[in-house]
Amino acid sequence: MTEGIGENAFNAFGALQEITLPDGLESIGAFAFCTDYQANTPLPRTEQYFTQIVLPDSIKNICLQAFSGCVKLKSITLPKRLDDVEIGSGVFKDAAWFDSHQGGVLTIGNFIYGYKGNMPEGTEIVIPYGIKYIADSAFGGQKNLAEVFIPDGVKFLGERNFYGCTSLKTIRLPSDLTEIPAYTFISAKNLTHIDIPSGVTHIGAGAFQYCSSLEGISLPAGIETIESGTFSGCNSLEEIVLPASVKTLERQPLSNCDNLKRIFYESIEAEWSALKAQENYAYVDYDGSIVLVESPFSNAQVYFYSETKPDEAGNYWHYVDNTPTIW
Repeated sequence: MTEGIGENAFNAFGALQEITLPDGLESIGAFAFCTDYQANTPLPRTEQYFTQIVLPDSIKNICLQAFSGCVKLKSITLPKRLDDVEIGSGVFKDAAWFDSHQGGVLTIGNFIYGYKGNMPEGTEIVIPYGIKYIADSAFGGQKNLAEVFIPDGVKFLGERNFYGCTSLKTIRLPSDLTEIPAYTFISAKNLTHIDIPSGVTHIGAGAFQYCSSLEGISLPAGIETIESGTFSGCNSLEEIVLPASVKTLERQPLSNCDNLKRIFYESIEAEWSALKAQENYAYVDYDGSIVLVESPFSNAQVYFYSETKPDEAGNYWHYVDNTPTIW
């Protein structure tokens, strides 16, 4: 059984009249059927003649530009479910299906592939009901995108969906979303506020990196891991609520947040000390000795949750009308 098609597998074998992908196929490598010459390979430009493709339900990964430049490919059938399928950027770039669209949001069934062309200034996008999946980098680099409404029912956002959307100010995320992937909003520098749905349990590395206008954020209960650089460079961020469910802090999730003043931790000081210690690291010095480096998580003041006003001195907080309030 063929489980994968390798990178550039058919790149130099042009003139394929049709292809049938077998059940059980799990991955299609980068540029596998691509007809564009790749500068980093010695392979020549080729031509493919197949007009349709059916991707089996077993597929898990379709890599970068797998079918890019297939100028006769008009009909594309995706797997019935895409929850666990990774679809790289530019998979169908310059295929006949892509070229047949004048511009705007491109969809295949319940899947948004991306946006063709440059958005006009102040663009507002409402994702249609019925859409369930949005591909990697679907709206990335659209500097004039100002507002996005994503309805309930969208189950999957690809990585880098809104990277470099420097005019993005408002976004509504679906209530049933469970993950914000890596670099989703990186460099969305005009995003000032975002409501993260309560069902989100994972936020990827660099998801809000360089969102320099983001002023405050509350992470929902259920978040277990804060990955490296998640909020790095959020210079307007003044406070953040970290739920007690957080068990893992990866490297420098709040680095270069120069104006961060308050961290509201929904648990006790002992648990915070154990969590913060994960930022420390060791290395072997030139003489062979092991050196432990205590890496500061942040210079912000940390407050610990207490439902009632504590008798002892210390930094404590509680909620008042859902707003973090210092005792």
